[in-house]
Amino acid sequence: MSYKLEEDITENYIKRLSKLGKEELTEFIHFLEERIYHIDRKEIHTYTDGSDDGFLYCRCFILGMGKDYYNSIDNNPSKAKFDLEAEGFGFSAYQVYEELFNEEFDRYSSHSMESCSNSNGWSE
Repeated sequence: MSYKLEEDITENYIKRLSKLGKEELTEFIHFLEERIYHIDRKEIHTYTDGSDDGFLYCRCFILGMGKDYYNSIDNNPSKAKFDLEAEGFGFSAYQVYEELFNEEFDRYSSHSMESCSNSNGWSE
């Protein structure tokens, strides 16, 4: 399933991101980072599994599936599917930024997407 997301949705996603100006794309990336950070929680990892990178890619999948799916998992982690990943969805915006503006984006300037970075999501 992640292959289909990568192939079908990510291609359209990249085209849409490529039409954004620098300020709009920066705002979008900060939003993306915040949403992925927000679901960096032990209770969600329980249902998606994965290594640190694998869990990040699972969270990219959850966000890539849209607002309704994201909110469903956020509110009820047991609805998450095991090991569905979409690495490209999480990192394409950085590539588009670099291609459009010929500079690297300052990643994680407001929220880290790395697994276990949301200390509140991993506390007992």
